[in-house]
Amino acid sequence: MAAGALAGRDKLTLSLPARLESFGLWVEQLVAESTGKQGKGIVPITGEGGNVEPGDAPRGDDRIVVSVVLEGSDPLHDTSEGAPRMTLNMPDLAALGAEFFRWEVATATAGLLLEINPFDEPNVQQAKDATRVLLDIYTAQHRLPVPEPDAAFERVQMTLTDAARQVTEDPLGFLRLLRPPDYVAVLAYLPPDAEAFARVLQELRHKVVARTGCATMRGYGPRYLHSTGQLHKGGPNTGVFIIVTADGAEDLPIPGAPYSFGVLELAQALGDFGSLNRTGRRALHLHLPQRDPDTLRRIGERLI
Repeated sequence: MAAGALAGRDKLTLSLPARLESFGLWVEQLVAESTGKQGKGIVPITGEGGNVEPGDAPRGDDRIVVSVVLEGSDPLHDTSEGAPRMTLNMPDLAALGAEFFRWEVATATAGLLLEINPFDEPNVQQAKDATRVLLDIYTAQHRLPVPEPDAAFERVQMTLTDAARQVTEDPLGFLRLLRPPDYVAVLAYLPPDAEAFARVLQELRHKVVARTGCATMRGYGPRYLHSTGQLHKGGPNTGVFIIVTADGAEDLPIPGAPYSFGVLELAQALGDFGSLNRTGRRALHLHLPQRDPDTLRRIGERLI
């Protein structure tokens, strides 16, 4: 992992059997949160899937691939031809504990080789502080300070960070200027168990990879704030971020708090967007008028 990052191959692409998909999410959190700081980091790519098809953009030479092979599982598809590869063999699911230990030791060692401290998370606290400021404003003024959108499409408000505006003034052209070693992270404050949304988000990832060759990540908010969020703000400035929020059909008050769960969720998204802006990251905030997968699909088609 460290050798790859030091050689410009900082996209750790995991190839896992379906039964270990959730293990990939744990590795993603471990690697991103531990190594993404001081402008350095290893970008874990999980659940990307898909082979290189005729007509696709060539995938960047910024990847290494680690395949975990589970005895008795179907053969894994090659997700990145030509990239350095390591294969780890698991005799059965009972060996999962050994894999946890292997990755913990490997990540700590990679931190040593990258000359960073893998045991702190300074930028996670940054996002928490930004959210707290927004909630204090809401408590005093009964509204959240939402940035003025740069454009709208089908009532979807689209807002760019300052660094993104230096690349394009058109939010719909946001992803068309991507080139490896950029990576794209789709960060959705949407129900993670909603199959329709998951399908749309995965389709967007596939299109980004096919048309740009760039690696992609997907995270659900607010979960990602305490995992890959450290890498997004503290790691190398090669990330391009799409934060998706939507008004919910229902909202619930938080007992003992002057704001609801919906306000808290939006404050977390806006706080992270503001943190990405302050750290010079290219980011786009999409706010949907309702939680509608079809609207998200249409705007995704326009973006890429």
